[in-house]
Amino acid sequence: MKAILLIQLGTPDKPRPKEVGRYLREFLMDPGVISLPFLLRFILVNFIIVPFRSRSSASKYAEIWTERGSPLRFHSEDLCLKLQKQFEGKARVALGMRYGSPSIDQALDQLKAEESDEILVAPLFPQYASATSESCFLEAEKIFRRRNLKAKLKRLPAFYADSDYISSWKENVDLKKLAEADHILFSYHGLPVSQIKAADKSGAYCLKQNDCCLKASPHNQNCYRHHCVINTKLLAQALNLSPEKYSLAFQSRLGTAEWLQPYAQLEMEKLAKSGVKKLVVFCPSFVADCLETLEEIGLRLAHDFKSLGGEELSLVLSLNASDLWAVSFARILQKSLNL
Repeated sequence: MKAILLIQLGTPDKPRPKEVGRYLREFLMDPGVISLPFLLRFILVNFIIVPFRSRSSASKYAEIWTERGSPLRFHSEDLCLKLQKQFEGKARVALGMRYGSPSIDQALDQLKAEESDEILVAPLFPQYASATSESCFLEAEKIFRRRNLKAKLKRLPAFYADSDYISSWKENVDLKKLAEADHILFSYHGLPVSQIKAADKSGAYCLKQNDCCLKASPHNQNCYRHHCVINTKLLAQALNLSPEKYSLAFQSRLGTAEWLQPYAQLEMEKLAKSGVKKLVVFCPSFVADCLETLEEIGLRLAHDFKSLGGEELSLVLSLNASDLWAVSFARILQKSLNL
């Protein structure tokens, strides 16, 4: 029997400092997230970041928490249930979190992994990044070895350019609101520049020239920034947006290191000061709404936009567990499973 292991990043169990702190420790101690020697990372996370961020982060989570709990978790669970129905009799489907619960181990129990002959590891991240999709796959591999599983392990490739993914976003937006907008901003989760450079094994291509991300190359096949640039281009084409109508930015910066630019906050400020009154924001690196979409963009960035003279910042909700996305993602998964 084939199986599909969906992996989402994770979320605290409760919007309280204790649970948020526990989640942040697990997340930030991953060397793929903070690329520092263990001792330095341990000191930074446990004595600086977590003590100072747990309470403020908990208050932000509280603003988006619902009766069903964390939006990231229940949207991902809903998608999993819809996929289970579509793969009935063909493959088992289960959801695990890279950090937090339900764990990857729990998901493998649900999949009856010991009885599976092939398991597709499917991180729910459209663009490849060492801190997200690669980290998920490496963790799954580690757990497979520990459990001595015999199943063939496959990985779902990055699907940022898949036509099913692009069309799902097109159908997900209010076209009337899009037409009325002065500008469209595509905001992706940021990454440290050091991680982008590390993905280029030659060390001579990525971020060395202005057009390095505009065309595919052996040097940028695993480049997150390249994936975001192409993702934006394809979405703009699908939505018939002229070049001056949209721009790309990166959000969720952490710490003082150089991250991918332009920063979403600064791009928003530039747009507001240029006279943009109605701004629509897509977040294509998130397939499920979460803190980074609902609070950082939908509440905080929207508030800042209005304080600078903007009239309306409209967040395009993520694909979540819409019927169209469930069908489209099932097709993406089928391509890798050869079903």
